Amino acid sequence: MSSAPAAFAAGRLERLGIDPVWSRSVDVRFADGATLRVHALDASPRDGSRPPLTVVCVHGNPTWSLMWRSFHRRLGDRYRVLAVDQVSMGLSERAGPR
Repeated sequence: MSSAPAAFAAGRLERLGIDPVWSRSVDVRFADGATLRVHALDASPRDGSRPPLTVVCVHGNPTWSLMWRSFHRRLGDRYRVLAVDQVSMGLSERAGPR
């Protein structure tokens, strides 16, 4: 995973209540051969310890991973908290017509 998408500078993320360290993106190859960049918020203990549990947060339509930022703030120091933006939502790449 790479760091936050260029479209969202660290200051803008912080104004939204998101620690820029949580912001990640990864290129995902789909079954039809298309590759799209998918964004996620991924918080873990900063001391490098392996968290005992991963909490996966799934958003609906038309929301995005931002809605889970309070979980990241409250639980990210003890657990890994992962919220992925679905394709064409949040900071994930927009899918064209298929």
